[in-house]
Amino acid sequence: MPFYNFFVGEVMVPRYHVITLIILLTMHLHISAREEIAQDITFNPPHFYVGDEVHMTFWIPRKHNEYIESGLYPQYPNLLIHEIEFLPHEQKTYISLRFTSFSVGKQLLSLQLGDVVIADLPILTQSLVREGNEQARTIYGPLLLEKTQLFFILLTAVFLLITPMVLLTRWSLKRLYQYYITSKQQPYRLFIRTIMQLIRTESQLSDAQYYSQLTLAIRSYLTAQFTLASLHSTTPQEMESVLRPYFEKEIILEFTALLQRSDAIRFGGRFTEQGERQSDTNFILSLAKTAEKQQTESAT
Repeated sequence: MPFYNFFVGEVMVPRYHVITLIILLTMHLHISAREEIAQDITFNPPHFYVGDEVHMTFWIPRKHNEYIESGLYPQYPNLLIHEIEFLPHEQKTYISLRFTSFSVGKQLLSLQLGDVVIADLPILTQSLVREGNEQARTIYGPLLLEKTQLFFILLTAVFLLITPMVLLTRWSLKRLYQYYITSKQQPYRLFIRTIMQLIRTESQLSDAQYYSQLTLAIRSYLTAQFTLASLHSTTPQEMESVLRPYFEKEIILEFTALLQRSDAIRFGGRFTEQGERQSDTNFILSLAKTAEKQQTESAT
C-alpha cells in the first residue's frame, strides 16, 4: 500500500517521515520531564483525620539550573491543596505542601512541578471510627426515676448552655494561637519568597544588583526577626557586636565577610567567580533557618 505524501512549504514530505517526527517529539516531551521520588516525607501533625489541615515536607535531588515551579495546584476530588513552596539548598530542593484530605484511607498524590514529576506521594487519612465494630447494640430509651424529670430538664438546659460556650472558647483560643504562630513566621515566609524571586531572576541581574538585593533581604529579615532597628545602617565591622547575642562567632565572621565581598562587588567593581552567587545564597538561607529555629525554640 503506497504512502501518501504531505507538502510542507514547497517541499513534499513522505508520510512516514511525518509520523517519525511526531514520535520523536513525543519522546522528547517525556524525556524532558524528570521523575523523582520524594525523600524524608514528614507530616505535621503526624496523624491526621478528615478535614484537618496538614503540613507535609520532603526533598528531592536538585540538578543545576533545573526549572521548578508550582503553577496551578493539581486538585483531586477528595484532596484540597492550599499552598506549595520550594527551598533550594545545594544539591537538594525542599518542598513544603499544605493540604486538607476529605477521604479516609490511603491516597497517592502525584505532582508535576515544571520539569520535575513527583509520583505516588502516600497520604494516609485516619478515621475516628474504630474498624471492626460494624455491629452495635440497640440503644435503650432513657429511664427516668420518679420525681427526677425536673432535674433532668435542668441538667439538659445547663448542658446546652455550657457546651456552646466551651466550643466557642476553644475555637477562639485556637484562632489566637494560629495568629500568634503566623505572625512569628511572617518575616521568614516573606524572606523565603524574596529569595525565591531573586533566584528566578538571577540571569537578568548583574553582580552588583544581585548582591544588593541579597544583602537587603537578609538585613530586612534579621531586623524584623530580632527587632534590630539599626541593622540596615550597620557596617560589616559593627555587625559582630550587634549579632553576638544571637549567633555563634564563626557564623558572624562568615556573614561579615560576605557583606564585605558584597560591598566590593557593589562599589568596588569586583566580579564574582563561578558558583560564588549560589554559595553565598545558600549561606544566607542557612543563616535565616538558624535564626528561625532559635526564635521557635525560644517561643516554645
